[in-house]
Amino acid sequence: MTAKNHRGLRGTARDYLPDSPVADQLYAWTFSRAGDAGPTGPHVTELPAVETDFCAQFGADRPVDMSRMQAVARAYMQPETLTHPALSSLLLDRLLVFTPKSKSK
Repeated sequence: MTAKNHRGLRGTARDYLPDSPVADQLYAWTFSRAGDAGPTGPHVTELPAVETDFCAQFGADRPVDMSRMQAVARAYMQPETLTHPALSSLLLDRLLVFTPKSKSK
């Protein structure tokens, strides 16, 4: 499991759109299980291998499906109104997921 705060995402799209005037309104982050063969850099998070016994580090023996990835975004209460923003006013995140092709036998 890993999390990224929106403040840490500022400027990350400049890796791909260095000359774009709207790059600071976007973000780009890489999550990879490719290990040393995968991408590196300040905007990359290396995920544990699928075979990892994730819960063992917490003293639990619960199976976790490490082959799945789930992305969650949260919207917090607005301090001025003490309410959450209307869902229709939110610009929701979009993900591009790249997976390796299966090797044909």
